Amino acid sequence: AGTVGKGLAIQAVKLRLTGNDASKYDIYYRIHAADYGWLGWAKNDAAAGTVGLSKQAEAIQIKLVAKGSSDAPVQDHAALIQLPGLSAKANCSGLGWQASVGNGGVAGTVGQNRAMEAMQLSLSDSSMNGGISYSAHVSNIGWQSAVSDGATAGTIGQGQQIQAVKINLTGDVSNYFDVWYRVHVSNYGWLGWTKNGSPAGTTKLGIPVQALQVKIVPKGASAPGSTSDSYFETYRYMGYQTPGSYPKVSCNSVQLPSYCTGYFTYVSPSRIPYNASRQDCINAFVQRAREYIGTRYIEPWSSWPGDAVDCSGLVLQCLYATGMDMGWYNPYNHRWLPEQTYNSMNWYRNNTFMPVSTSALQRGDVVYYQGHIGIYIGNGRIIDSWPGIGVTERSVNAPGRVIGAARPFA
Repeated sequence: AGTVGKGLAIQAVKLRLTGNDASKYDIYYRIHAADYGWLGWAKNDAAAGTVGLSKQAEAIQIKLVAKGSSDAPVQDHAALIQLPGLSAKANCSGLGWQASVGNGGVAGTVGQNRAMEAMQLSLSDSSMNGGISYSAHVSNIGWQSAVSDGATAGTIGQGQQIQAVKINLTGDVSNYFDVWYRVHVSNYGWLGWTKNGSPAGTTKLGIPVQALQVKIVPKGASAPGSTSDSYFETYRYMGYQTPGSYPKVSCNSVQLPSYCTGYFTYVSPSRIPYNASRQDCINAFVQRAREYIGTRYIEPWSSWPGDAVDCSGLVLQCLYATGMDMGWYNPYNHRWLPEQTYNSMNWYRNNTFMPVSTSALQRGDVVYYQGHIGIYIGNGRIIDSWPGIGVTERSVNAPGRVIGAARPFA
């Protein structure tokens, strides 16, 4: 049995007795498989080993036992390991139940803007004990209890949307295989792969799942693709971004370091969408500056509209309106660290933002003066905070000689 001279390994076997002995004895056997070790016992022509997994049989143990004898080996785990079949089925808004797909297939729809409302998963052709369990996070409901082996997760006819899923293998199947899965969600498309009970999708954002892809692979096999951002509870930013190492924008509001406590911890919330354009960022920056007009000047200070800001404190809060995390430059340090009193000059000297010619100013640029900074809003005008007058809109030349300019949103 097997082959000679072809370099092909035996991976599974079947043994049986013939003649008179077949009525008197049972033949038990088990395989030591590469990477798996000893598998469970099989008997009387049942398959033992692995199928379709490229795991060679390294040893075999055989035991002849009289029928009915207490010497029969304990069959406590699987004798044959083979990739189970998978069936995945999705119920989609406006369409109902779709045809089932197999291992690695896409259940649901892509490009039709239809939410998945329910799903069913099941295994087949498995030689092992165990199955597949799964749960859904549903709009207006939250996480449902897990169901298994063909039962329905989600809702039918209620107009609710699946937003995230968790999938697990159970029993012996989970000892030899991993289940990887990913979801296609509204606005973002395909998210990253995750496995074995970790959530895939989003929660707290009202974003529906539109399609699901599930793949069962041998234990420890590599992910089918990228695992980045498989699940999130806050928006992932995917719009315009500043070049190189310049400070980055985000649809999520800046979180100050834990050492920032007390009064000087105000951060203007980000107001740009997850898919913001460069113009969206500029508009948010300038609009936030307009909202500070009339706010008094105190140095050094960076707080909310109507309280107080100095010149760089104003710019800082307007940058925060685009989710731009300035790190060490924050309202707390600006107030309490002497070296941050004049952040306008720090940013100017350090080229914190991309330098541009003062003769080519664009709306949304910052303009540097000696010990001062303003926000250029176009048509030769700036918004800045100045001692004695606070935040106003005025001529770009009003604060004195312009010494430089930079483009936070290059």
